[in-house]
Amino acid sequence: MTTDELQGCLGRLKGIRSNLSARDYSSADILRNFNRIVQKLSELTKENLDNFVAPSSLAYRSSGGDDLVKSFHVLEKVNELIGYLEHGMCLTEQVVGVGILYNTIEDSELRDRCSDILSARGNFDRVINQATLVLEDRIRRKAGSDRTTVGVKLVSEALGGDPSTARLAISPHSDEQEGITHILRGIMIGFRNPTHHQLGSRISREEALKVCCFIDFLLGILDTASVANQTKNKS
Repeated sequence: MTTDELQGCLGRLKGIRSNLSARDYSSADILRNFNRIVQKLSELTKENLDNFVAPSSLAYRSSGGDDLVKSFHVLEKVNELIGYLEHGMCLTEQVVGVGILYNTIEDSELRDRCSDILSARGNFDRVINQATLVLEDRIRRKAGSDRTTVGVKLVSEALGGDPSTARLAISPHSDEQEGITHILRGIMIGFRNPTHHQLGSRISREEALKVCCFIDFLLGILDTASVANQTKNKS
C-alpha cells in the first residue's frame, strides 16, 4: 500500500462529495464509482468497510429512462467514509493509515500495544516507548532474567558473549550473535532510554512506524532464539 494510492482514493471521494452537493439528483454511475472506491480502500487497508457500501437499491429508473439516485442518499455514505478515514484512521493530506500497521506488523503483542497510539494525532514517542518495552519484556521473559534487569544490562546478560554459553543463542556464529547484540544495545540506548525518561514531540507518525516495524523484525529474530544455557537460567 502506498501513500499515493490512499491520497488518490481520498481525493476521489472528495470529488464525489462536491458533485453530489451541487445537485438534488445524480447519475447512478456515481453510486457505482463510490462503491468501487470502498472496495479499493478495503484492499489497500485490509479493513472490512462493508458498512460503507451504498446499496444498489438506492438507484432507480426515471420516467425519462435514466438511472438516477437521490444525491443526499449517497452523500450520507460519502461523508461517513470520509469522516472515518480522516478521523478514525487519521488519513489527512499526508496519508498514513492504521491499515499500514496491520499489514506490516506481525507480532500480536506489539500490534496491541502500538496500533491505537499510531492512530492518534501526536506524541508518537509513546509508540517507541511501548515498542521498546515489548522488546525488553520479550528478552527478559525468554532469557528468564530478573525483572530489575533492564536496558543494555539486560541485553548484555541475555545475549552477550559466546552463543554456546549465552542465555539466548541467536546464531551459532559468534559474529552474528555479536552483531544482533550490538543492535539491541543500540535500540536500548538510542530509543528505549530517551522515551522512558523524558517526553518528546519531535517524532512523526511515519518515524515511529518505521521504528516499530524494525522492532517487529527483531522480535521475530528473538522468537527463533534458543535458550542455550538452561543451568545458567535456573541459577
